[in-house]
Amino acid sequence: MIAQRKEQSQLQIDYSLSTLSLRSCVFFLSEKVFHSFSVGELQVKDTVLKEDYVDCVNSVIDYIEESLSAQVTISDLCAETFYSPVHLQRIFLHTVGETIGQYLKGRRLSEAADRLATTSMPILEIALQFGYDSQESFTRAFRSKYFITPGKYRRL
Repeated sequence: MIAQRKEQSQLQIDYSLSTLSLRSCVFFLSEKVFHSFSVGELQVKDTVLKEDYVDCVNSVIDYIEESLSAQVTISDLCAETFYSPVHLQRIFLHTVGETIGQYLKGRRLSEAADRLATTSMPILEIALQFGYDSQESFTRAFRSKYFITPGKYRRL
């Protein structure tokens, strides 16, 4: 009788282990299938999101290029792209590698450098045209980007 009970309990343990191991295998396999499906789906979504982000950044850059001499606010850009200010700045930084403010300042200074080289407009007028409050602030920004003052740049 004791031997029979030991045999029955051994059979129950074996059955429990095999059931447990079968459930573990099913769980493990289902987890792997789910994970691979999810990762594949995320990659597809990520690619689509990246395309959306590139379109968004292109529209921001187009807007900035059209209004370099006007005041551009983040609210204007958000209205153009339908993104929140924080998300738009994050997208722009991730895609372009610099903030919207840095890009805008760089483009304005680039256009100002072009005007300095191709026209005889006074430096103050160019500075005011591109949104600087004074010739001093323009000169400071110009020197920090090009390592030369606007006057010396014009004489080159």
